[in-house]
Amino acid sequence: MKDSGNLLKKYAFERSKFLSLKDEEEVQVKFLSAEIVPNHFDNGETQCVRYHLEVDGVEKLLESGSGNLAEQMSTISKGDTIILKRTGVGNNTKYAVMKVKE
Repeated sequence: MKDSGNLLKKYAFERSKFLSLKDEEEVQVKFLSAEIVPNHFDNGETQCVRYHLEVDGVEKLLESGSGNLAEQMSTISKGDTIILKRTGVGNNTKYAVMKVKE
């Protein structure tokens, strides 16, 4: 059964264009770019940032209206490798960004 779980997790990862992290989960990614887009969580009434990230060689998107995350990401350059950690749930979600030294 465990092999099925890994197979299904891989399938879900490959099918989704968005990066999804659970509470306390962290992932190492390469920063590709960012853009301001309408926030689909409120039908475009506000804007958010869409981060283009590379995870295991696959481009994934992360959308967030967090000013704190935007401030942290403002110090990251295109091509930098970072560790992105998510804590909290719903409106209490926070992200921590740490640049990986190469």
